[in-house]
Parts: sequence; structure tokens; C-alpha cells
Amino acid sequence: MANIIETLEKEEIARLGKNIPQFAPGDTVVVG
Repeated sequence: MANIIETLEKEEIARLGKNIPQFAPGDTVVVG
């Protein structure tokens, strides 16, 4: 299952590309 999760993560990163927002210190980042 780990390989499937890794593949999905890579696809998501590829889809987002360079559009990942920059978070300022103190901001709450929710992952999941």
C-alpha cells in the first residue's frame, strides 16, 4: 500500500507544480 500512497503523493505534487503557497512562520498548515 505504501507504493500506492507514494504514487498518489507524487501525482498530487506534480499537479500542483510550482503553485504551492508559501506559508509564513506561525501559520497553521493542515496536512491530510
